[in-house]
Amino acid sequence: MQGKVKASKRVSSRVNSAIVVWALLLVSALGMLALAGCSTNSSGNSGGTTDGAGGAAASTTGTASNSTTTEGTEGSTAGSSTATAETTGADTQEATGQEVTVTVDVSAAVAADNSTAKNIAAEKGGASFVLKVPVESESTVLAVTKASGLDVTTNSASIGEYVTAINGLASGAVSAEAGWIFNINGEMAMDGADVAKVKAGDRIDWQYVTSFQ
Repeated sequence: MQGKVKASKRVSSRVNSAIVVWALLLVSALGMLALAGCSTNSSGNSGGTTDGAGGAAASTTGTASNSTTTEGTEGSTAGSSTATAETTGADTQEATGQEVTVTVDVSAAVAADNSTAKNIAAEKGGASFVLKVPVESESTVLAVTKASGLDVTTNSASIGEYVTAINGLASGAVSAEAGWIFNINGEMAMDGADVAKVKAGDRIDWQYVTSFQ
């Protein structure tokens, strides 16, 4: 009986030892798996952080590049606008500051049914028209009027050259007292056309009148 009991005890002892061994192996395996998981997570987190930092750096670089491009574009636009403004100003100055305006009015002769006056009005697009004459310095009314392309005829008088006809429309063509008069900047000139002076920006108004009264 005692032999059977001892044998039973030995079997029980071996089973208990096997269970302990298996428990130790299981604990060891679980520990290794836990360590491997931590290592993987650490690597993933590290990679993700690095990638995020790289993305942030790339984003910062892109923003800086865009900012530089925008500033360059704005600078270019501003420079272009300044250059355009300067060019426009120069053109305006050249167009208005270096010219004398010449106006011619034959409406009184047209109203009087003068054929020459009608031809002038038809050719110039109206009984009153405007011409622009470039000048470099002070000049006489007669010189500027001729430079405008008008066909001018003169006679000498006590006050200087007197304009007797422009483009064929002559003094006395409508009435005995008809003829040409001129103003400078709206004021009646007291000198002959070859004496009276004008400069850039001035205006000469030629008018054919049917009477000097």
